[in-house]
Amino acid sequence: MAITTNTIQLPPDGVGKKVRHRLLNDLTVSVTTTPELNTLMYGASSGCYGTLVGTYNAPDGSVSWFIQVTSTAVTQFVSGENLTSAALGAGTLYGTISALGSSGSPIYQPVLTISDAKVPEYTLSVDNKGASYTRFQEGTPQFDAWGHMQVSQMQAAGEYYHFVQDLSGRYYTTSSGSGSVVHNPNTSSMVYTTTTAAGDLARRSTGQYHPYKPGVSQLVYTSLAITAGGGGGYFGGSLQTGKIAEWGYFDDNNGFGFRLNSDGYMYVFLRTDSSGVPVETVYRQDYWNVNTLTSATKSDFLLNWSLNNLWWMDVQGTIGRIRLGVETQDGRRITCHQFTPIENAGLVGPSCRNLSLPLTWKVSNQTQTVSNPNGGTVTLSNRTNSSSATGFTMRVGAGVVFTETSDIKYSGVAIHITPDDNILVPPNNTYIPVLQFKAKNTVAGPTQSPGTFVVGSSYTINALGTADFTAIGASANALGVRFTATGTGTVGNTGSAYMNIQNSIIGIHETFDWASNTSANLHVGIFVAPSEKWVNNLQWSETLAPATMLYVDQKATDFAQYQYWADKATGVAGTVSGSILTCTGAVGSGLLKEMYITAPPANAAGPLYVNGSISLAGVTGSVAARTRVVGQLTATGATGSTAQPENWIASPTVGATGAGSTTITVANGNGVAPGQILMGSTGAVVTGTFVESVTQASAGATGVVLLSKPLNGAISGAASFYTPGGKGTYQLSVNGDATSTANNAVTLGSYGAYYSFKPIESFFAPGNSAGRAALGDRIEKSFGLGPALDAAEDGKGVFIFGVKNLGPTTGATGSFFYTKYWREMR
Repeated sequence: MAITTNTIQLPPDGVGKKVRHRLLNDLTVSVTTTPELNTLMYGASSGCYGTLVGTYNAPDGSVSWFIQVTSTAVTQFVSGENLTSAALGAGTLYGTISALGSSGSPIYQPVLTISDAKVPEYTLSVDNKGASYTRFQEGTPQFDAWGHMQVSQMQAAGEYYHFVQDLSGRYYTTSSGSGSVVHNPNTSSMVYTTTTAAGDLARRSTGQYHPYKPGVSQLVYTSLAITAGGGGGYFGGSLQTGKIAEWGYFDDNNGFGFRLNSDGYMYVFLRTDSSGVPVETVYRQDYWNVNTLTSATKSDFLLNWSLNNLWWMDVQGTIGRIRLGVETQDGRRITCHQFTPIENAGLVGPSCRNLSLPLTWKVSNQTQTVSNPNGGTVTLSNRTNSSSATGFTMRVGAGVVFTETSDIKYSGVAIHITPDDNILVPPNNTYIPVLQFKAKNTVAGPTQSPGTFVVGSSYTINALGTADFTAIGASANALGVRFTATGTGTVGNTGSAYMNIQNSIIGIHETFDWASNTSANLHVGIFVAPSEKWVNNLQWSETLAPATMLYVDQKATDFAQYQYWADKATGVAGTVSGSILTCTGAVGSGLLKEMYITAPPANAAGPLYVNGSISLAGVTGSVAARTRVVGQLTATGATGSTAQPENWIASPTVGATGAGSTTITVANGNGVAPGQILMGSTGAVVTGTFVESVTQASAGATGVVLLSKPLNGAISGAASFYTPGGKGTYQLSVNGDATSTANNAVTLGSYGAYYSFKPIESFFAPGNSAGRAALGDRIEKSFGLGPALDAAEDGKGVFIFGVKNLGPTTGATGSFFYTKYWREMR
């Protein structure tokens, strides 16, 4: 190949010093086909050839081209000749030379190098587009998926970390077999583990589907390391068969992420259900189109998934670029692969139908086969001889989803509701639910006729006719029957069904106005329950908010509100009569508020749930499902070797306190703790009065105790405090059968206490409010959805607005009124 630069000898050294330069022809041309810069051109007559390095459109309409000559025998184009893409005038005609430069000869243009004044070896680099490489001390500037330079304008849409506790209420967790998701506080991480058993699964998705806004990119980070008991892929050997690890921004229907397969290779995948059923596009690591990270020299970074890595992903939009990569040790963000759906004939429809998605982490022993764009299919799991393999562990440190703008205001469908009448709130230190929201699992998609159904898609029959829907998967030919199509249906038959499209709402609460219309001070709390099973007597209505993507309820009666912990209770003997459980026998460890007498909610795993159930041996009647201990009413002191974990204070001195008070003062607050039961003068203390909080300046000092219920009468002198859980009487949430009154042995399974909910936000509404108090954007909240399209409707998160009466006088009933506005973000 001919040289592209020459040198000029400079005096006085003669053949000594040299200056690098390039040889240019300045040509005026009449353009036929506009070429790009760096296009190689040939002179049809002269035989000269070179590279187009610049163009100039003069004010008089003439066009000048600057061509760097790379031929050696001939260095000058001639006037009148054609410039083509191949020698001897063949190929594409770019233009004809109408005039040479003013000198009529080649121009020797010096090639300048910009370098550091003190260290000349440090020079400026320029790419093939003529752009200089501009970097800062910590690397090149970062750009979002839309090409905007990032200047600290991002806002976190969801943050997930495990410094102190699991925070399991923020996730949708599923496991099967011996798969498990366990918090490790020492490493501030969650450990996902499977054994060698086929079917093991450990998976967690964030309860929140993070909001997508057109024209704003989303950026995802997560840190994790994998211990797989072997090498595989670029590490030699093979992983244990049957193992898959996945992490990224996805649910079962849409999204993208990384996958480590049992063949030891890394993959990237893109999933969409825009065709009606989920379809994946998968690329193995050696087919990644930007950087395979398999060479320490060529890749500038050698990926080792068994070590801690920081993985990142960003996305432009439903039709837009998706990038996946890792961070280097020196803080550079490397792109491994990008999916480019714009003008991509291989992608029909959007890259993802929905980009409001959760963060998901998963390990499993489950067979899955997907299409491979590089040819054939990829079997993601093959359990042959899996019994000889070791376990599989993925340790996840943290995750975060950013919306790459400081503005996350969203337009949507504005809706508001009000109660029919003011809500009466009697004095009570627990919240009464007044309004609940839950996202619909699916919404009605397009209506289709027989012959057009998509096999594998979910439908609901909305018009009967001559079609036999049972022939293509329906359980009956009836309105409202939901089915997964096993065939397309018979063309010509009447009737129709609409496609069930996964709901992608992230409900943003914009304004919640309220007023206390009486002298009572009211307190409003906002709660989030992981599913509706934690709320009693829900009556979801679609008429309160027609044509929306939410269910709304104003009829719930109660929900779990307090937090107590204990070891498992054992050997409890007692009776059930109506809604009262009386425990009379020795108790190894105590019952606690919110423990379940009958089966707790489904998927009872993790700290938010009871892992087991209390059984009533020999009960002749029945106890309603999900009956739980609402609170302890009375307590009996423990004696002998079977002392239960009660904190008995013999005679603390209580200052004189009158009827109606919710606080008492004790001379020494040591040992008094939230949740304890107060025992005092008969009738003065309401049965079931708990300690809400204790304020004490220092050990041994006077304590101010806040009670859960106002005193019925005056109290002073000695008082007794018990930690709940021993012998005594307990209030149940649901009445037992009238025949369930015989003495029965009550045994508690292998679990401890459950903890329930406290407000994520709360606000004060003073008595006789002068107008409503508007919260506005302060209570923007998101609705989380379970990750499965056909998950149980009662398995999704519920937002609860509750109100309680703070007084000021005994017996004063509050009157509460509200107007609730929100916008649906879709």
